[in-house]
Amino acid sequence: MTGRGRGGRTTPDIPGDPSLISRPVPLRRDFAIQAFGSGSAADLQTERYTSDKAVAERRASIAIGHDHGDEDMINLLAEIDKWSTVDWDEDISAPRPYDGTWGYYVFLTSYDDATLEKLEQAMGNWVRVVERHLEAYEGPENRREELRKRFKLELIKDEEELAGASDHRVRENFRALMGGLDLLLPGRSSRPQCRYSVCLVIDAAAVNMLAGLQFHTDPRKRDRTLEDLTIKAIDANWTSEHGRSSYWEFGGTRDMYLGVGQLSINCLQEMYLVITRDACSAAMYDLHPLNGYPGR
Repeated sequence: MTGRGRGGRTTPDIPGDPSLISRPVPLRRDFAIQAFGSGSAADLQTERYTSDKAVAERRASIAIGHDHGDEDMINLLAEIDKWSTVDWDEDISAPRPYDGTWGYYVFLTSYDDATLEKLEQAMGNWVRVVERHLEAYEGPENRREELRKRFKLELIKDEEELAGASDHRVRENFRALMGGLDLLLPGRSSRPQCRYSVCLVIDAAAVNMLAGLQFHTDPRKRDRTLEDLTIKAIDANWTSEHGRSSYWEFGGTRDMYLGVGQLSINCLQEMYLVITRDACSAAMYDLHPLNGYPGR
């Protein structure tokens, strides 16, 4: 089926995944989740960042001349806690427990022996990338530590369902995971936090890249070369209508948003803040084309 693109041009067919018809994904699914990072600790203790606290810390940061990175850390902590205290479930008998962590669900789509052998090293290195990225920010150590200890990556492995999975199948499984956790809003749109709107995908090439990372000796030295290393990001709220409405042609160039982008491995914090602050289901759509640093 075709639609009309910008300028009245006929929109090309949007590629789908026929296996979703022959082997559909249920609306709700449970997965075994393996968490990496300090945010997975059962005894995690966090400092609440209320709006008043955030305002006070922004003023203090400005007064001593800290950079925008410090303000971004304050804003991210405030956004995490603001959305964590929203009770979306009006029909439940007890409110959902506070969760002050941040991070992403990561779906694995390759299951050969070499990939599985390197997987733990890859995930550990990725957590280290994020922690070192935070360490390179200006600002008080306790603020960097607060974000570090709240961070986690939650790995989803299911060879039968995800081996060689298309982007469409990964998206449907991500939405099914959210459904199983009662984290979808009416109409099955995701909650505003980035963790529920965007998932990350790793295959054999990505695992190999992450497992082989080399790090500077000084953790305070920001490694800009990592921005050139990217991981696939998938928009949970993408629909074919987004694709049709985004299509354009100009000078022989064509483009269409298919709900997929490439995110730098050391820009997870920036992406989380951009998507969560936007607080709308089209937040990743607005970043298209995402190819590295969000918003660049």
